[in-house]
Amino acid sequence: MGDYMPDLIVFDKIIVETKTIDRIGNHERGQVINYLRISGLQVGIVLNFKHAKLEWERVAV
Repeated sequence: MGDYMPDLIVFDKIIVETKTIDRIGNHERGQVINYLRISGLQVGIVLNFKHAKLEWERVAV
């Protein structure tokens, strides 16, 4: 996708972005939305591995 490189694309349908941050915020959501728009895909997931309990968020356009 040009200069943009998501962490993982699953089954050519889902963009997965992995992070180790305090919490998922608007910056991470916006990043996935941009990847979705560029790729033409409709669903993305942000995974945050910073804490013992996995934090995740689904993003759809």
